[in-house]
Amino acid sequence: MLLKNLTSLPLEIRSPIAIEMSILTNFILHYHWTWKDRKGDTAKHLGVALLKFNLSSGIIALLFNFIPLLLFVALFNIHENIANILGILLAATINFTSYHFYTFKREKR
Repeated sequence: MLLKNLTSLPLEIRSPIAIEMSILTNFILHYHWTWKDRKGDTAKHLGVALLKFNLSSGIIALLFNFIPLLLFVALFNIHENIANILGILLAATINFTSYHFYTFKREKR
């Protein structure tokens, strides 16, 4: 909603920008808080975790947030804020599962 208020970018452009911004913010929070017990000690581990997080989040956001957003608005004439909330709720549930079992999975000792 912030990009909508600050820019004149169309929904198809501002939504992916907002999604990527949220992905990066979520990575920082999850890496340093939610799964801090699973952090590695090296920059390589951080880079691999960021790449896995961004790829899985991006794919999930595309399939379960961005595409449904566009469909809800175009086909069902649902207000874009409501459609965005529906997509976010769906994607957040799937993302959390992906982060827990893929991105930040416990390393075997």
